[in-house]
Amino acid sequence: MPAAVEIIGMPALLARLRAISSPVVGEKIMRNLAIATTFEAKTLVPKRTGVLSASILPRAVTPTMAEVVAHAKYAFWVEYGTGIYGKYGSGTRITPRNARVLAWAATAAGRTLSGRTLAKAAQGKPGLGAGGIKRVGGVGARSGPMIFRPSIAGMQPEPFLVPGAKQALLLGMPMIRNTVIMAWNL
Repeated sequence: MPAAVEIIGMPALLARLRAISSPVVGEKIMRNLAIATTFEAKTLVPKRTGVLSASILPRAVTPTMAEVVAHAKYAFWVEYGTGIYGKYGSGTRITPRNARVLAWAATAAGRTLSGRTLAKAAQGKPGLGAGGIKRVGGVGARSGPMIFRPSIAGMQPEPFLVPGAKQALLLGMPMIRNTVIMAWNL
């Protein structure tokens, strides 16, 4: 014959379990994690102009998930890399689609897009001009040094969003614990 068992304090225990599993508590935790992820990602993002950092924002928060996005068009390529370094690409060098060579203007500081100085880039490189660097100008043309290359290796990834989320979760554990304790104790 089965014995009847009564648990003392069962209604209070059930009330506390409902409190810590409520959507309000979950959404508060997720909102705080989204804010922390945004902050951490902004500290990790490579800063050249600040556009990418400014584009990192929380987008959607529910009791079970938080979404943080980088709205800059090039954010994906910074996070995952391009060309031979790209995580989701073809793993090949970047080549032109509609021309014989890739071309871009050197920066005003006399540097190429890779960060090397024009003089260093020109050392021992055969091709268009000195090391593929040619000064162009005239009516309707961009004046200044241009870089020409038949292909480039690509850009190594500089992850900021995924590591930012991981760091936010590690640093957010005390906040999560305190939020659950506060809900439990109400």
